[in-house]
Amino acid sequence: MNLRCVPAQWLRWAFLLLLLPANATERPSRLGVPALALGIVEFTRWPEAQRPVLLCLTLGGPQGKELAAALPAHPLGQRLSLRELPANGELPLACDAMLFEAWNDEAQAATLRRQANRPLLTLGLGPQFCSQGGAVCFGVEAQQAPFEVNTDALARSGLRVSPRVLLLTRGRKAP
Repeated sequence: MNLRCVPAQWLRWAFLLLLLPANATERPSRLGVPALALGIVEFTRWPEAQRPVLLCLTLGGPQGKELAAALPAHPLGQRLSLRELPANGELPLACDAMLFEAWNDEAQAATLRRQANRPLLTLGLGPQFCSQGGAVCFGVEAQQAPFEVNTDALARSGLRVSPRVLLLTRGRKAP
């Protein structure tokens, strides 16, 4: 196979697949939430021609801090900007994606309901995040999948996520 004919993004996803655990009893992912979040953002398309994507993060959240530190070396570094917001506050309409961290359940659920029908990629921690209407929930416990996708939330948002992302979630859920 001629590697020059394989798009670079396919190679990155193949590498990502190699790093994900083969079964759900292992640690959810050696890559961690920041790398997975950046990979999902990279393979998401917004309905309108996009300026640089604005990824909003919870102010002071550990996953957000790691993500901000990883961004300069990531291929998205030039096409993504970050903005930190306080937990449990209002989200600006300028946010294209939001990594929820350390929000209380009521504020998070209410915000997800308000943002449900607009092109906002919502990323959060734990399976309850998807139950509240979030689009992508990252596993935080060893027995959880590295991440799950709420396809209903994605459909309501109008965002298009590569089917390859959805394939990564298959066969990796806890028994």
